[in-house]
Amino acid sequence: MRPWVVVMASREPAKKTVAKVVPEGDRRASLEAIRDRLASETDDTLWAKHKRECNCQCGMGDGRLLVALVKELRETIRELDSIPPASKESTIDRLRTQVAAERDELAAARARRVADAETA
Repeated sequence: MRPWVVVMASREPAKKTVAKVVPEGDRRASLEAIRDRLASETDDTLWAKHKRECNCQCGMGDGRLLVALVKELRETIRELDSIPPASKESTIDRLRTQVAAERDELAAARARRVADAETA
């Protein structure tokens, strides 16, 4: 008889790690990855489990470390909020706007030439 393994698919999209996002150079994505990591590190369940099971000197049981993480999380969120949202304009939309502006400039130039020719 074969053992069956059931794998549950996560409904959330896989989040990129800080180590993978930061080298890409996208500041917003980097800050979002940092924010997500800090938020997961401040999970109360994680801290409670560590306090119950660990008898180490890592300092995680000390509340000051949690306070430092939360402060850094707040600063990261503040910095994210200061970045303007990414433009939703596609390349085609941008080109369409550029062509329309050039067309308007050409039409204005033609109108000036016609007006100059009529007055001459």
